[in-house]
Amino acid sequence: MRALSLLLLLPLLAACDETIPATAPAEATAAAPASYPFVGAWNCQGFNTRISATTYTLGNVNSGIAAVSAGPGESYTLSLANGNQVQLANVTASSMTNGDFACERTG
Repeated sequence: MRALSLLLLLPLLAACDETIPATAPAEATAAAPASYPFVGAWNCQGFNTRISATTYTLGNVNSGIAAVSAGPGESYTLSLANGNQVQLANVTASSMTNGDFACERTG
């Protein structure tokens, strides 16, 4: 069931036939983008994920990040330029949760 929710996102991301330029609106963050604790490379139960301040990459599919909203504790919502949202929770220096998936930092 866990793999199903992430796999459902893959066709939506793959359906984008053009690269979306990654830009971060000024209103998206009060902190410097490099200071986001989720920036880096992650293994989310076998799914390679890379997140920068402006781009969310799942496998080989890049999506621009339109906005970042901080939630309670160490949680964040990434609003992607294609209209999708990614929920990150319990973000630490070495781990986080991406939806239903436990993730470990790989870089």
